[in-house]
Amino acid sequence: MVIFYIIIGILIAITLLLVAYLIYTIRQQKIKKRRQYSYFVPRRPNFLDRIKRYWRRVNLQHLLGYLIAIATLVYYTQNYTQGNQSYQITEIYNSTVFTKVEKPITIADKNLWLSNRNKPHPLVMNIPANEEVSIKSVANYIADHESDPFQRIKALHDYVATRISYDADAYFSGEYPPQDPQTVFKTRQAVCQGYANLLMALSKAINEEILIIVGDSRTQISNFYGQGHAWNAAKIQGYWYLIDPTWDSGYVNESGFYPSYNTNYLFTPPEVMIMSHFPNNKDWQLLSNPLPKEEFLNNPMIQPEFFAKGLSLISPKQFKNNVNSVATIEINNPNNNYLLAKFNLIGSNNNTEDNNCQINQGIITSIKCKLPKQGEYIVNFFAAQEKYGNYNYLGRFQFNY
Repeated sequence: MVIFYIIIGILIAITLLLVAYLIYTIRQQKIKKRRQYSYFVPRRPNFLDRIKRYWRRVNLQHLLGYLIAIATLVYYTQNYTQGNQSYQITEIYNSTVFTKVEKPITIADKNLWLSNRNKPHPLVMNIPANEEVSIKSVANYIADHESDPFQRIKALHDYVATRISYDADAYFSGEYPPQDPQTVFKTRQAVCQGYANLLMALSKAINEEILIIVGDSRTQISNFYGQGHAWNAAKIQGYWYLIDPTWDSGYVNESGFYPSYNTNYLFTPPEVMIMSHFPNNKDWQLLSNPLPKEEFLNNPMIQPEFFAKGLSLISPKQFKNNVNSVATIEINNPNNNYLLAKFNLIGSNNNTEDNNCQINQGIITSIKCKLPKQGEYIVNFFAAQEKYGNYNYLGRFQFNY
């Protein structure tokens, strides 16, 4: 953070000096004109005169070039906020700060996203201890034993998602340790920046192309407007695919971090990723028609599992909704998943059987929640393939009665 402010300070100082120099040059030209028509008595040079003489020796083109270089550096250094702590993430393009990749493109491949679901790569689970001594040795081991480009990237993702624990203490305190790849590899703890940094470092060690994307995300513990986040994009056979190893490592609540490996955010389709991830650079939405920030914030908070189960939302289409007394959700459910929903008054811990919503099961499944009194309610909904057993969390809506 200190480096960022130093750069800004230098940029402002140079700008002021440049303006002063231009003003001085204009005044000197006027004085020169007056000398042609008046008697001029030179005075003894003071400190300001010496500064002016120095500026006469400065090459203006070099000064402008230097100014543009600093401005470019500041432009690509983005202020990133996680929780209450601010620090910098430099968005890397082709491993060089000043070189952007051409506009990224992707292929809509839902089968790739759904394949090998929630199963860590065998290489990652069985890597010998003597091969896990450095970032380079891990990356080389994976590259030497996996020739398929998609499975190789999956193995790198799986290594980060299974080896690194989310630093919940740092997240909630707002005091973050270093998030560079070497520190994360050594301590086995990180917030999202560290996860993204380590995955990119692993890829660079074997000449794969994985970049860092920064922006905002929305989770169950974030507010409606989201919070700063970092994730990745991998280029495979000429196309870009979105990855978030942080969210695939487990989940965080007020009690701490709970490891729970999954692949919800490995090669995630762009139309699924945009439900929770909003990049600062709209090109990294990888959508033919990028969403504006307002539309992203109005999106329902829906998990990838919702789409993986073949479900699609009929209504409502936004997160916040005004109702009279009954909150209604309609879902296209071609695979006849069993659904369950509960509502809670915001700010209340009262969670009883009375909070259950009525489910009208079918190809078009209807969820109706009769709200007992006026207020703001959150409706969480879940699904399972069997009627009795564990239900997966799918998402939430807010209804204002």
